[in-house]
Amino acid sequence: MITKAQLQEKLVELAKKAQETGDLRESMSAYLAFIKDNYNDLDSEAKIIGDKAFEILGTLAKETLEKMPDSIEKRKMTRMHASAYGDHWDIESIAETLEKPTHLDKPILKATEEFFLEHTQMIADLMHDVLSNNLKGPDAAILALYCSAIDELIVAFHLAQHAYGPQVLSHVRAVYEIKDKIELFSSQPEHLQLWASDDPNDAENVRREYSAAGVRKKLGKERYDPVYSFLSEMGTHSTMKYVQSKILLHKPQDSEPLKREAKIWVGGSPREDHLVVANTGVVQAVTVILASFVDVYKDYLHAEEGVQMMKSAFEKYKAYMVKYFCDWMEANGTDSSKARAFISSAQI
Repeated sequence: MITKAQLQEKLVELAKKAQETGDLRESMSAYLAFIKDNYNDLDSEAKIIGDKAFEILGTLAKETLEKMPDSIEKRKMTRMHASAYGDHWDIESIAETLEKPTHLDKPILKATEEFFLEHTQMIADLMHDVLSNNLKGPDAAILALYCSAIDELIVAFHLAQHAYGPQVLSHVRAVYEIKDKIELFSSQPEHLQLWASDDPNDAENVRREYSAAGVRKKLGKERYDPVYSFLSEMGTHSTMKYVQSKILLHKPQDSEPLKREAKIWVGGSPREDHLVVANTGVVQAVTVILASFVDVYKDYLHAEEGVQMMKSAFEKYKAYMVKYFCDWMEANGTDSSKARAFISSAQI
């Protein structure tokens, strides 16, 4: 942790630099940037100093900028000032957040992490057992699809931890599409030859026959799937609902009754509803792939272990959904009785 004394030392260091260069503005900007970049590592006393420095220097900077005539320099400084207060996007900082553990303190994120790591590892463990056998033909292709599903799950989980809700749903959609292809190829392996064709003359036929809707039709399901449609609308396609997930309308204090301001996010959307949908979507997708793998490769697995894994996973899945989905519905004034009844009555 950075202490009060260390923060004061940093200010003295930058003050000396300002004396040497004659550029006080650059040193003050560097001081504020240091506080901003290291804020989570400041101890309680240092944070008080940091907050006060932002308040005083920020006010002075704003007043100075407002008096300046419009110029390139003024616009650059205005952007810098807004960035320091979180009112302007710093792309480098946003990109770096994906390299670090989530900064969001939400119980659902920890619960999702625990479920994801435990049950995706289960899939990997079972996959090891299958790989220990000599796989040929359709089995190898289907296993490769499961590997692709795991990649999609890993990306979806990572994005969910950082509140990239729509992007999560895009990858979850890919998981369901992969799952349906696995179901088709494992039950009707004759479709693999055309799907795997690299003949350019087959390309159009492959796209048509093995689209998500085409695969569902071959499986005897309805071409229209409401879950897949929702994931497409909210995650993959640039629909108005997708755009709305990036916007928050709010009423400023002491404003006119009908006046609203819009906040648009880059770098994730920490709205509670999208956070819940994204994280529960990841947990559901993991459960679906685990169940699919146990079913498709049951002849390669230890029967008792497979049953134990599925029972454990399913009970944890139901407990997770009740706590983080149904309870959230109730907290937001929505009747969750049907959802609770459906989850409690669901069987493997």
